[in-house]
Amino acid sequence: MEPSLNHLLWRYRHIIFFSFALTFLSGFGQSIFISLFIPTFLENAHISNTTFGTIYAGATLLSGFALPWAGRQLDNISHAKYSKIVFFGLTTASIVTAFADNIYLLSLAIFMLRFFGQGLFGHTSDTITAKKFGPNRGKALSLAGLGYPSSEAIIPLIAVWILGHYGIKVTWLLVATFIFLFIPFINFFANSPGENESEDHKIEENTRKDFPGLKSFSFWVWASATLMPPFLLTSLFLYNAVIAELRGWTLEWMASSFVAFALARFTFSLIGGPLVDRYGAKNLYPWHLIPLCIGISILALWENQFAAPTYLALAGVSIGLGAPIKTALWAEIYDVKFLAQIRSWLSSFGVIGTAAGPPVLALMLDSGISLTNSLSLLSISLAAIITLCGFLKRYC
Repeated sequence: MEPSLNHLLWRYRHIIFFSFALTFLSGFGQSIFISLFIPTFLENAHISNTTFGTIYAGATLLSGFALPWAGRQLDNISHAKYSKIVFFGLTTASIVTAFADNIYLLSLAIFMLRFFGQGLFGHTSDTITAKKFGPNRGKALSLAGLGYPSSEAIIPLIAVWILGHYGIKVTWLLVATFIFLFIPFINFFANSPGENESEDHKIEENTRKDFPGLKSFSFWVWASATLMPPFLLTSLFLYNAVIAELRGWTLEWMASSFVAFALARFTFSLIGGPLVDRYGAKNLYPWHLIPLCIGISILALWENQFAAPTYLALAGVSIGLGAPIKTALWAEIYDVKFLAQIRSWLSSFGVIGTAAGPPVLALMLDSGISLTNSLSLLSISLAAIITLCGFLKRYC
């Protein structure tokens, strides 16, 4: 009999809480949180929107290039030691941000927030969870992944209130303090046992070898399906206002439609884990992007305002299902001893994809391609990748 989510959560509560905390705290490095401070950044550093955009894109790309080296180290050192480095890094980033009153400090702050917050916190959570769990890996990843939507719902609201009452310096110093308070407890939580207790602290000599799958065509086919959601959704989210204008919808309607995305993502992240444990990540992987493909098609072809919440809800289904499926897939296909390397490479490409996506959509629109045709091209490209992954699952 398979254990329920409640049973799993209680039995392995310490390590699941730690993984949840990592995904929750990653919110301090996400765009949705950093965007709250942009007006103050511009004023304090005496820079324009264009300059800040250049800094942000450059810092994000640099973070993506650094992730393969930094992320793979989790295969070679203990979970507790690696986690302490990551926590100290984000604490330092928050302190630098609090005092970033010139372009140089601001550039350093943005890079560190993106590198540690957006990059390594989520990477550490997914890798540790996948390594510590076996038969119930999907459920554990689902529970840990709830930190993402929880962070999106809670952190910005609290930050806006503190920012309005006490200013940017106090806000970021409180962020630094909050993160730092976790550090004394890292040894206890990171060393807590999971299902694979005997393997938790075992670092074999061959984990220092390079991941051989990078030379495999099948790996890049699987990876392409992982990279498409950040590529597509960053483009669509960034150009929400443009899409709303071209469709004749209000920006308020477009913004309120994101509730559908959040609810669907939260719900299906819980559903995805048990499905992985029952049917296997490899069997589910090609198909979890179908809702996103349908959603973009609806946005392309249906001009009614209800196309917005419909497409966002379907996108939330794919993102929610994909959270446990993607990490579990690599643990199923390849040895877990390479998991940190694999995830660090994918995180790097994902970050680069978020930077590359918006210019692609902008280029199509600026070239005179209609919104309907632009979105249709994006949907067709995703459908092609889904088909290729389905073929790979069946015949490879």
